[in-house]
Amino acid sequence: MADFVKVAQLSEISPNTMKAIVVGDQEVALVNIDGQIHAVDDICSHAECAISDGDIEGNELICPCHGSGFNVLTGAPSTPPARDPISVFQVKIEGDDIYVAV
Repeated sequence: MADFVKVAQLSEISPNTMKAIVVGDQEVALVNIDGQIHAVDDICSHAECAISDGDIEGNELICPCHGSGFNVLTGAPSTPPARDPISVFQVKIEGDDIYVAV
């Protein structure tokens, strides 16, 4: 069973924004898409770029370096040049607290 770690509060992440956090030694992007919180690997699988510095387009996260898109639900790349998926992590919400398991 995954160990959840408190990483942020809902009030810190406005809808349709991202926030970079670190859980242990894992760089994670917290993503708020229309009030739903997601957590994914913050490092693009194509180049060592922070996905949290990119854009959100629907359920896609767009890497700022080369424009690769990743599905926030599955981590699968949707546009090149990325070929490999990014990790998706479990999230749970308790009150205003956000917990992530990596």
